[in-house]
Amino acid sequence: MAKASRVKLVAKLVALALIILCVCLGCAGGTSRSKMVKADAIPQKQEASERAATTTKSAGHSFAYMVALAGGIKGVEKGYIKDLPREEYLQRYELKGRDKNFRYSEKTIKLNNPSLLGLVLQGVSLGLMPGAGAAATHGNLAKASGAAAISIGAPRSSGPKLTGWQREMIMAVVIPWMPESEAKTPEEAAEKMRQVLGKAVQGVQTGDSVLVDLPKPVLVDNPPAVIIDALNYTGKVWTWAKGPSLHFTASKTDPQNQKLFAANDDVSAWTRISERLPRWCFVYLSGSLTSNGQHFIGYPIVLWQGKPSYFGS
Repeated sequence: MAKASRVKLVAKLVALALIILCVCLGCAGGTSRSKMVKADAIPQKQEASERAATTTKSAGHSFAYMVALAGGIKGVEKGYIKDLPREEYLQRYELKGRDKNFRYSEKTIKLNNPSLLGLVLQGVSLGLMPGAGAAATHGNLAKASGAAAISIGAPRSSGPKLTGWQREMIMAVVIPWMPESEAKTPEEAAEKMRQVLGKAVQGVQTGDSVLVDLPKPVLVDNPPAVIIDALNYTGKVWTWAKGPSLHFTASKTDPQNQKLFAANDDVSAWTRISERLPRWCFVYLSGSLTSNGQHFIGYPIVLWQGKPSYFGS
């Protein structure tokens, strides 16, 4: 009798775990409560980079979408991030049917705790939210204490004590496709990238944003078609798109209360950084977390040489 009771209890626990899993997947891994503010209307014209041309293998997708897909942006790869015009993107993901004249100025995002699901969910990777990117491992680079700009330290320097929640809050991803001629080894490529980033972010105000990792890249001889066309280069390249990427955390957070604030002009800051980066570097900005200093923009952007390209263009 006791054995039967235990079996029933285990069955109920497994069923409960599966129900929680379904809820997690249905909610994209988290819940959000927000404050909203009045925002300027989105321009009717979809501006795009002067050099943003579709390729023969774009399948009708925008330049921004193809660059993000090539760069390994998880939300794009898994289909969470759609190639939609900005107004439609706002309605579907950011505002969810609310008045498009308003934007979120503050977000509370409560992550579900996978440990509550027990052994049933081991090995299952839960997404956070459209555009948030993949969770990055604890990195080895940190902003200088009290500094307003990002500090790009040496590859083996000690890093910040980021919480798991902070590591999920990805604001920007730098997507390099470094020609082989720039470095002979993965170590040299990582050092080159450190120097490039250090110069690009010098003096730029990015709030509390932190580069959570600068891993070694891999060398590939078949870069995606959109990269070949954009760079007019067909040789081997060092890329971080095949493994851990160069992720930057959200620029203003309250980890204890799991809150995000649109307190920094991330778009202007990253536009300036993009202008300073080499031609072989692209920047992806998450619409969910990137702000203009007053509200979260609500749609993703790809920057290249300081020029924006939008999804759905």
